[in-house]
Amino acid sequence: MINLSMNILSNSILKKNKEIFQRNYMNLTNSCNSCHQSANHQYNVIVVPKKPPFSNQYFQIKN
Repeated sequence: MINLSMNILSNSILKKNKEIFQRNYMNLTNSCNSCHQSANHQYNVIVVPKKPPFSNQYFQIKN
């Protein structure tokens, strides 16, 4: 279940298309959560991060 979603996400990264990446990332997240529910592990919910995990780093290209 996860391999197909991961491959699709990987392809969207290679295409450098933000909109497609975001849609595929959400599909992967939903796929994981559906599997967790089916496996009776619904307590393990994957969410999209709201902020970068490292607050001491600046992730922006400087011109």
